[in-house]
Amino acid sequence: MSTIAGRLLVRKQSARRFSLSVIASACIFYLVSNFSIWLVGMYPPTPAGLLQCYVNDLPYLSAGIAANASYAALLFGLHSRLQERPLSPLPA
Repeated sequence: MSTIAGRLLVRKQSARRFSLSVIASACIFYLVSNFSIWLVGMYPPTPAGLLQCYVNDLPYLSAGIAANASYAALLFGLHSRLQERPLSPLPA
């Protein structure tokens, strides 16, 4: 999902696209990982068990969004900063 989100940002960079990409990738990870936990049997194999699995992990979703935002801001910020900087020749 992160790759798809990055492709969306390549076309046109904006704060809105950045925010949506960060949130979407965290939400997809949340949905897929919790469904996997439910499938392996850590919760009852019922719809109620799946719902309980998702509810129990809600506090970690916000942490995941914050972590994704921090990581993406650092990487995109560093990339932007390096692009602004002119290349200078190495000393001989």
